[in-house]
Amino acid sequence: MSKETKRRTINYKLVKLGSHPLTLQEMLEATLLDKKSQHHKAANRRESLTEDGNSFRFINRFTNYDNDMFLCQIVQFEQGRSQMTIVIDEDAEMFEVNPISAQDIKQSKANSNSTEFLESMAYFGVMGNHMVVMGSQALKSKELERHLQWYLNTLTEQNIDSAIILSDRPTANAMKQLEKSPAKSVSIGSDITYEQDLSTLSNTQQTENYEHNVTEAKSVRWNPSGLGANILECLKDNGYIGNFDFNETLDDANLQVSIEFKYSRKTTKSGQKVIDTLSSSLRHLDKEDVKINLKGGGEIKGDELKLSHQINLGFYEGKVDG
Repeated sequence: MSKETKRRTINYKLVKLGSHPLTLQEMLEATLLDKKSQHHKAANRRESLTEDGNSFRFINRFTNYDNDMFLCQIVQFEQGRSQMTIVIDEDAEMFEVNPISAQDIKQSKANSNSTEFLESMAYFGVMGNHMVVMGSQALKSKELERHLQWYLNTLTEQNIDSAIILSDRPTANAMKQLEKSPAKSVSIGSDITYEQDLSTLSNTQQTENYEHNVTEAKSVRWNPSGLGANILECLKDNGYIGNFDFNETLDDANLQVSIEFKYSRKTTKSGQKVIDTLSSSLRHLDKEDVKINLKGGGEIKGDELKLSHQINLGFYEGKVDG
């Protein structure tokens, strides 16, 4: 397989550990690099994600790059998980779709280790308490933050006296705007989006003309999703908007929900304090869901509250090269 180049986004985070005397880099290196540490072996640092104990996430690979930045790979997988494959037959009327499990993969007789399908993989680098993250769909900064909380406070017992926070940092332009004109209000929300309910695909029928079971959906159901839907569900569950029917909005497809927080003049005189509060409190929201309205007019959009950069990365056989 040839090497290919892909465009990826890395995000900057500032790690907040309260009053702990060590940096995140120092704590990770002390527990991972030392071969005498019980956490040096990957099997001893897996975080269980489900009650049945079949789903895990953990820091897999790690290295101290040039005695400067500590680079880590975090992975997530579920034991016994299967993947769907499709057989490309140019002469077939329909391509055949079959599941394959990790147990179907032939193992070398000399290798007794088990193999599992990897669900997700992400990367992060730490320099002191400064971090860059290249996340994935299932392993974003929120999941990384939760894992570090478990790893440092529960597993390795670093005795951090506060919550571990991976705070966003704004662009220089956003900082200048807030210093010149204080925040008037903060709006968070989004369009109501819909995703297909996969449970509607559970009806299976056996026919005489097919060798395999054929899965057919008798009807397709679409469920509301996203931040806007969560806001409405909260209001509905607490009796503020009555029996609201999301499905009635499908025909219009233009429903938007947002919550606005207004600042009074006496709230703060410091734009830095406002931006720090926002960067921590709203760090797990999608950048499209946040907007700051300035007192003197104008606005700061969410993408200016998160310091990020796009880079070109080489991939070989699905992994980052090198």
